[in-house]
Amino acid sequence: MISDARQARSRGLWMRAVSFTILRELLAFAAQSSKGLRAKDLDAVAERLKTPSGRTPARTTRYHYRNILLNLGILGRRAGRYFVQHQDPLVQALLRALQPGNPELSLDERYHFANLVLRNADCQAHFFDLFTDGEPLTDLDLFIRHGQPVAWRVIAKQEMTSAERSAETSSRMPVRDRCRGRQRKRRTSPPSPVRIWNLSNGRERMLTLEDERQAILYGVRFWARDELGFLDEIFMERYGNVMFPVEIHGSVPDPRVIEALQERLDPEQEWTFFSVRELAWELCPALKIPLRRFFATLEALYHAYPAWLMWIPTSSHIAAFAAPSTFEEKLQLRSYFRDPWGRYISHFWANVRLREVKPWTIPISA
Repeated sequence: MISDARQARSRGLWMRAVSFTILRELLAFAAQSSKGLRAKDLDAVAERLKTPSGRTPARTTRYHYRNILLNLGILGRRAGRYFVQHQDPLVQALLRALQPGNPELSLDERYHFANLVLRNADCQAHFFDLFTDGEPLTDLDLFIRHGQPVAWRVIAKQEMTSAERSAETSSRMPVRDRCRGRQRKRRTSPPSPVRIWNLSNGRERMLTLEDERQAILYGVRFWARDELGFLDEIFMERYGNVMFPVEIHGSVPDPRVIEALQERLDPEQEWTFFSVRELAWELCPALKIPLRRFFATLEALYHAYPAWLMWIPTSSHIAAFAAPSTFEEKLQLRSYFRDPWGRYISHFWANVRLREVKPWTIPISA
């Protein structure tokens, strides 16, 4: 039996890792019907679609697509049929922006999907409210402007308090096992708990249930970071993985990054030494820019002035030496800049002559 406390904590945890390009295609298909669609009609469309990685959604995943569109208020359900919520202004804005058939979401599609996600009460209660001091930020522009960095990390068993260990033990789920032809129950060990906390005000949440991990870490966090691009994440040893709001559009190279680098060059020295991650940590959350734009700006600066930047590469093993698992190793390596030769760059030297560079003279691409 699942306890009442566990059931209460699991409510509202319907978010799962999905492709928003497939959500877009399902919405575009549903918008063509005035009489509504059955679940099997939407499933038949989803079966013909592929994610950006080339996968076809499995049966359970097809259910999640329908459920997510329903919970985000994009679709409604009456008499067993699904209808587009045309009367909703946010849905209307998304419908006007739809570009079905494109392999990626457009900026407008991402913007309107992001507003629908931020508006959702479950997404706010389980995740986005941690990025604020109190009042929820349900508008994307306000969230990017005022959202605060939030860290998360897996808690090792030796770091857990006695109360956390007790909760972790009670959350173990019984499963069926076979032993000498008979069925018996055994208890599985759940994954280690995850702590999520606001770096400014200390507000925190502990994830101890698998449903919480799936919905929050691999669901709504994945939507915001990978699918819609209004959150980014950097690994810092003293905190763990730190999430922060970022603009979903901007130029490459970013002149603000170049200007910030110039300000940090020592005018009394020919060369100034920088840690790539420390510089990214200092600039990206403050300027609201994603890591990829920061890294692309460094690369563009190097191509324009190769004699004034010297990369210091490191191996992937050294870069992620503290990672306890392959999953966390990938997270840590994501925070490293890779040069055109595929090397991980941990530090670099910058020449004082870069102070003379006019940031806007370097070719900019959207």
